[in-house]
Amino acid sequence: MEDPELNRSIEESRELHTRWSQFHDFCLMAMTGEKITTQAEMKFLELKSRIAMLHDGFMTMLKHDVKTGQNIMQIVADSILLRRVAGYTDAEKQKFEFDWNECFLLLTEHIGTLEDEQQRLAGISQAAHRAAQRKDRLMTQLNFFIHSMYLKIILGVFVLFMLVWGIPAFGIYDYRNFGEMSWSLPLYSKFCNAVWRPFFNKEIEFKQIQYVPMNADIDNNLPKSIQIVSPGELTLDNLKNSAVFEIGASPNDAKQLEGLFGQQTDFLSERYRAEGVDARFFYIMFQTSDAARQFAELIQKGFNANPDKDKIANKATMFRVANFVMIGISDHLHGRQHIIDKFKLSKPVDLLN
Repeated sequence: MEDPELNRSIEESRELHTRWSQFHDFCLMAMTGEKITTQAEMKFLELKSRIAMLHDGFMTMLKHDVKTGQNIMQIVADSILLRRVAGYTDAEKQKFEFDWNECFLLLTEHIGTLEDEQQRLAGISQAAHRAAQRKDRLMTQLNFFIHSMYLKIILGVFVLFMLVWGIPAFGIYDYRNFGEMSWSLPLYSKFCNAVWRPFFNKEIEFKQIQYVPMNADIDNNLPKSIQIVSPGELTLDNLKNSAVFEIGASPNDAKQLEGLFGQQTDFLSERYRAEGVDARFFYIMFQTSDAARQFAELIQKGFNANPDKDKIANKATMFRVANFVMIGISDHLHGRQHIIDKFKLSKPVDLLN
């Protein structure tokens, strides 16, 4: 096959090679003292102009010794006129010969390289050449893609996908293990509260009540009409044996409730005196969100079937977030609002109202 661009480059390089020899002949004529006519000067200028035109194409194809190739135009520029060349000193003549010869050898070598490429292409079929071109284009596109922003975005999304969902989903590692180690529990709890529970899985379990988001200053900002009272008998047994039935749980479900109480992992109670009215609060944490959900549903079921449902609703309130259940009992409004204010509940739903 033939490459038109290569063929044109060979022809131009051959012409430049010839013109470079002619340039040497003109300069040698001047340096040997021959008479320099106006006609000779004009032809010399035309020759230099043609060399300059051919030089651009030559430099485009030149792959090595670029500095030597660029020196061609420097030699041409120094030889302004034949009369200027005729005035060269012996040192300038020696330098001219050395520089010219170096460029001449480069031109000869360059033409040989191009001719070798021309012969190589002659043995390649058009179909093979097109296939090679397609391969080159594909490699160029692939290289562009590898270094492009698109690949970085794809890799970033993939890494985020693996970190958020892939690693635990494929069984590589369960992030909940971080919640079992004392050194990582605080950071794990903050991450779950800020990122995982709000955006990915609202049922992921808390590990301890202290890591449930809450307003730590709530007791410091109580109205004067509300006083903190010692919880006293507000124990887990009190919740099991009395309080759950006070808020509507059915005695028929006592055995199931007892089984669920066996899955609790943390417990806290509080007591306030609100304008002389007792306000009791029970906070119970279960091993799993499923156990907490079953516990709340049993109480809801009994509450909904209780003939005193409306009366209970006026004094009892219950909220659930994942595996954490919050219960308030009071005839005072503080009994309902305190839980919401204390635990910073987002869109709270009172399960007994």
